[in-house]
Amino acid sequence: MTQLARTSLPIRFALPRLGLPAACALLALAVGAAYLLVAWWNVGRFGPGAWGSTAVAAALCGVSASIALVLTARGGTASAVSALLGGMLIRMGVPLAAGLYITAQRGFLSQHGFLGQLMLLYLVTLACETLLSLSLRPADSIAASANQALA
Repeated sequence: MTQLARTSLPIRFALPRLGLPAACALLALAVGAAYLLVAWWNVGRFGPGAWGSTAVAAALCGVSASIALVLTARGGTASAVSALLGGMLIRMGVPLAAGLYITAQRGFLSQHGFLGQLMLLYLVTLACETLLSLSLRPADSIAASANQALA
């Protein structure tokens, strides 16, 4: 029987430490760029009204991701897990509730592809907010709070 050799490759990926204002500014830039791309793509499918529906989706996702980022940054070492869970609730809950409500209304926004735009922008803001929240907290404090939560 052959055994596979275990190799441990050191993965060194260090995010630069950012302050909360810089992280929020980078998130706003990412949301703005994603808004332009998603709206430009959807104008051909849904007409000029896609600019407005994409703006509402971008605002919902951007604000909820910003609130989650602030909650993550303000949570101390002892409450880091609670802060991350609270941020996750806001980040997921606000776009989900708004998407369900607006789609059920079958108004202007839902006729111009709001739900699809919301999903695309949610994925962009989720990835950006996750990377930015990791750059806000030192790895030692995340590991310490995770060990506290497991103990």
